[in-house]
Amino acid sequence: MSGKNVSGILAPIHQKKDVEDESDRTYPQMGMSPFSLLTLKGGYYPHFTSWSKTREKIDLENQIFTSITTPKQKKVQIIVEITIITKPFILNVSVNCYLIRTSNGFILIDTGRPKKRNAIEKELESADCHPGDLKLIILTHGDFDHCGNAAYFRKKFGAQIAMHKADSGMVEHGNMLWNRRKRNILTRMVFKLLFRLGKSDRFKPDLFFDEGYDFSEYGFDAKALEIPGHSKGSIGILATSGELFCGDLLANVGKPDLWSIIDDSYVAHASVEKLKSLQINTVFPGHGQPFPMELFLKTH
Repeated sequence: MSGKNVSGILAPIHQKKDVEDESDRTYPQMGMSPFSLLTLKGGYYPHFTSWSKTREKIDLENQIFTSITTPKQKKVQIIVEITIITKPFILNVSVNCYLIRTSNGFILIDTGRPKKRNAIEKELESADCHPGDLKLIILTHGDFDHCGNAAYFRKKFGAQIAMHKADSGMVEHGNMLWNRRKRNILTRMVFKLLFRLGKSDRFKPDLFFDEGYDFSEYGFDAKALEIPGHSKGSIGILATSGELFCGDLLANVGKPDLWSIIDDSYVAHASVEKLKSLQINTVFPGHGQPFPMELFLKTH
């Protein structure tokens, strides 16, 4: 499956073109305010809304983006391109990586399974991400379907790898049950056989971060959130414009919900309560399509 491009308001604008005035037209968006409009290529449109505004067209490397203003608010001067790379995981479940184009280059959130390496690498290249362009690899947690290509991409693209230290043993030792609650012998055998990181794919991260880490030095106006539950070192990345990359705390397999594989249910629900207190518009999960946070909140 090819990557989907999503352009939204997260990184600095490079070039400006003509301005045209419009009013009371409808634009697709994902549970977001007019000031964090996403234009989705390949489309996912949960619902529509209308508002009066001025639309400014921006041409960034032959890609048309939009920024929004109203009489009461200054023009937004940031934009981003997000490429959603989705590959099969197990049964009917897929797993996502998110390639974010910023003014400083690219950031990759999660890296997929080793068996899908060539396909993911082609998606990066088709998004014009080449060696030297990828500045940072952010791992939302240490599971092999999210970190399986991190070591390879670090070497090829020259990027640094960043994650929470509480999951570092998973990627250093290849054991997906490291620092998780003790499982029965059958579960341990299954994980050892099917859900492990091979020796050549194990690595030591370059950077550990925790709550509040600021990614703005990479051109990404976002901060890290500690949201344990799926694993002790699970983190989310929350952009100031309201987009949340949540790893495997939440998923959208059938409907937006807690991911079915949870290490500590009590801690996971505490993380959900934490998210409820934040300004989140759209959730980009590790598994399944992006969804409006308000859709999740209706049933939780």
